[in-house]
Amino acid sequence: MANHDALDKTYRLTASRGLFDVRDFFYAYYYLGRYPVTVGATMASATPETPFELLWHAERPPEFSREGTERFLREHGSNLIMDMNWTFHSGERGRIFLFWPDTLLKGAPRDPSVRPCHVIVFIIALCALFVAFWAVRQPVLGTAMTLLLGSNPFQLYSAYGDENVFSWPISTAMLVLALHLPLLRADRLPRLSLWLVPLLTGVLVATVETIRTEPVPIMASAALTYLFLGRAVPRRPRLVALALLICSYGAMTASWDAYFFLKFHEAKQWVAALGGRPMPEDHFPLRHRVWHSMWCGLGDFDVKYGHLFDDRLAFHVAFRILESKYHLDVPHLKPTGYFFDDAFWDEKKTYAKTGDELPHYYDVIRDDLLEQITRDPGWYAYILKRRAWRLLSEATPIQVALDPWLRLTVPFHGLILLPLLLGLIATRNWMRVKLALFTLPLCLPALVIYSGLGMHLYACYHMVAAAILLALPVEALLRWHSRRRKNSSRYYE
Repeated sequence: MANHDALDKTYRLTASRGLFDVRDFFYAYYYLGRYPVTVGATMASATPETPFELLWHAERPPEFSREGTERFLREHGSNLIMDMNWTFHSGERGRIFLFWPDTLLKGAPRDPSVRPCHVIVFIIALCALFVAFWAVRQPVLGTAMTLLLGSNPFQLYSAYGDENVFSWPISTAMLVLALHLPLLRADRLPRLSLWLVPLLTGVLVATVETIRTEPVPIMASAALTYLFLGRAVPRRPRLVALALLICSYGAMTASWDAYFFLKFHEAKQWVAALGGRPMPEDHFPLRHRVWHSMWCGLGDFDVKYGHLFDDRLAFHVAFRILESKYHLDVPHLKPTGYFFDDAFWDEKKTYAKTGDELPHYYDVIRDDLLEQITRDPGWYAYILKRRAWRLLSEATPIQVALDPWLRLTVPFHGLILLPLLLGLIATRNWMRVKLALFTLPLCLPALVIYSGLGMHLYACYHMVAAAILLALPVEALLRWHSRRRKNSSRYYE
């Protein structure tokens, strides 16, 4: 962490801003339990051409104490707001929790950072992965896996250097893999594992989803692990494990939704009582909406229909359909093209509407996307092929990083996964076949939604494959050495 500025910034994600202004809402949450609440102020130099996302900034309390924060919020009651710019536009309210470790280390929320939290989670995931491999008696493979995943340049920068939330997919995948390693082997499987592992996995993934959506596909690997357990496990326990995974994920998701809904209503009443600017309930998303992202994401390789990875193009296409099909009177957008010029969620004109918040917007953009795919499946297949090739050929390099300046990099191509799988299947090494495929769901966001601007860097399947290849000769050498020692011992006896 001391040398995070020296980390390689070549492999980083720039397709999304991710965290936005969540930090400015942590002060009220830390001291008063009010969330989402902050003090907003209009910029004095604002002009009609100024983007709406620059019109508001947060004022922070001058002293770090419960009494000082409460006094500061009450003194600025008329400027209390519950959203700022695009901070909660896509939900993901659990990002507020990421500032706790840094605050506990400092003793107060002085410029709180998410990096300590991400570093701690990353280190725990690496340790859990190594211990899990040790527990299934494959320490060589565990060492190789820990070294390569722990040296991933994208993950190192995302956890140690980037003030954002992009390290969660790989850290989550490692934690889920550590939980499931005994099940991948499944030769002597305790019955308790079939109960605890899916329960813990559902709770973990549902919790991480409140921070970032991309790790959710790793649940597919967990589900397939239960369905393809060894023959020693009957069908009923497999289905029970799958049901426990789904139920724990659903129950935890509902619990988090209820928690954030309760905090929202408490904050809304408190802000209204102090004369602030409460957020309407219609502007309270808890989930990241996918159809808009899929439509814009076609711009990574579309050369036929003019798609771009730009929200504003999707807005204009949808507006034409909304006006013709639903006869909506669509307001004018600001010059920046994201927010409407005179359309707000509240009477005090604090929370401006965006193009995707019109009625039927997501119905229109979904139908347009599916109609294009149905009309021209070859065009969509071409995009999927290019995305798949990017995942294979432009993945992060295989390296061992000893410090920010000393890195040993080895050339590697994702296509090596295919002969590796064939070799493992031929030798009936089913545990490692499952292991090689376990992290593949992390490729789904890049394959299905968008693969540009670093989105494909979530993929780490090639590092798992490289670890397996690295471990094979070392394990063979150790077996040869062990047999030689045994033969020598017998000779002397």
